[in-house]
Amino acid sequence: MKKENIEKTPAEKLMERNSLWESIILDSSFSDKIKDEFLAIIRDRFGKGMPVMESRDDWIYFSISQLLVVVDKIAREENISREELMVLFENLRNDIWDFYKEINN
Repeated sequence: MKKENIEKTPAEKLMERNSLWESIILDSSFSDKIKDEFLAIIRDRFGKGMPVMESRDDWIYFSISQLLVVVDKIAREENISREELMVLFENLRNDIWDFYKEINN
């Protein structure tokens, strides 16, 4: 029996990636409050599917920018170094870029 190579749609890929990004955040060692800040961005920007009124480029760039804003906000308000937060940010950012490249090929 021959397996068919069925390519996933960008929406299906997004659903998988969104679950991965949430897992990365939830598995981090940060407090629930900090995790919630990151999760809010991921869920708002990616959990609702691909945007209709925003280009893919703008969608990805703005989403990554929002995550970085959260890093700076938490570093200012909490007793956590920016470097620690940047590890989580960079993991998310790198995979978001990989996703972006995947859906644009």
